[in-house]
Amino acid sequence: MKATDPVCKMTVDTETAGFKSEYNGESYFFCAEGCKTKFDNSPLIYLNAPEEASTESPHEEKKGGVEISFSVTGMHCASCVGKVEKTLTSLDGVNNVSVNLATEKAAIKYDPDIIDANKIIDKIKSSGYDVPLQTTKLAISGMSCASCVAAIEKSLNTTDGVTDASVNLATEQAVISHVAGVGVMELKSAIEKAGYEVIDIDPGEAGDVEREIREREYRMLKSKFVVSAILTVVVLALAMLKPFGATINHYAQLFVTIPVIFWSGSRFYKGFWKSLIHKSADMNTLVAVGTASAFIYSIAATVDPGLFSAAGRDAHVYFDTAAVIITLILFGRLLEAGAKGKTSEAIKKLMGLRAKTARVERDGNEIDIDINDVKPGDIVAVIEY
Repeated sequence: MKATDPVCKMTVDTETAGFKSEYNGESYFFCAEGCKTKFDNSPLIYLNAPEEASTESPHEEKKGGVEISFSVTGMHCASCVGKVEKTLTSLDGVNNVSVNLATEKAAIKYDPDIIDANKIIDKIKSSGYDVPLQTTKLAISGMSCASCVAAIEKSLNTTDGVTDASVNLATEQAVISHVAGVGVMELKSAIEKAGYEVIDIDPGEAGDVEREIREREYRMLKSKFVVSAILTVVVLALAMLKPFGATINHYAQLFVTIPVIFWSGSRFYKGFWKSLIHKSADMNTLVAVGTASAFIYSIAATVDPGLFSAAGRDAHVYFDTAAVIITLILFGRLLEAGAKGKTSEAIKKLMGLRAKTARVERDGNEIDIDINDVKPGDIVAVIEY
């Protein structure tokens, strides 16, 4: 049987409602303890002027904040619902709580500047209930150093509903623990917000796709390194041998260096721009700032050498420096990509060597079972790989 909460006007089930009051021989049912308390203090206000009372609903949401929804297990009745709601509404920063017993869902609106989702989850667990978490793995491209890992982990860990995030630079994967209410799109958005890209991989083809991605990355790095190395040798020859006059020589170095900077070294400048947008710094920042400074200074010395002579200085150029830095860094990235590929394949082979079947002794008999079914105390006779 259904009844209307006289305070907030919500519809409640009289059989499962956890809060009830008697007044003038009539029974009134409430969705939460807060409604019952208000009614008990001033019942005539809500019985004689329901419209005014409804404007004072304890469920009225405060402006601002974010809302998150997740599962809560262990609830059995309306009393459990009331306990969870009471526990959460007592937290500073929680503006609104709605718990549904049938779906075992809790919708919470809170101020992230005062409290975060992890504290809310911990509070629910401390009250005797559980919030099931799920783990999501995402492949990430564009990482180059520990600074990249830290930036992604920070972005993920500050995402509402994420309880823990761990990023592995070697495997280029993020393992994220989060409540069920957080979708993959929110996680992708957090990673992209940090300036990196998420690669969509079909779980059934994860191994083949991952291998293809690594091989494609290696081929691209190899082609850029080869072109950069050839052009760098030419720039060094022009800088050291000086086969032409100073002006022609400088312009020749400029034109040979342009492909090294804008094609071979484009990945560093793209990475620098992304980190700049997100107010962070990584290895790309170091390479981009160093090579761009040398390149821009050299262009000024080439186009307007009189500017330097007027200041009593020689118009030196450093195109060779910029080219050599990019070539050496690309060579390092090429070696790193090759090592990552070999390491990943070796790890997969090692994982494939784990035991699959065990022969155990139970009740005096030896039986073959799956390795995952071995229990503590079992005497393992034979392990088959």
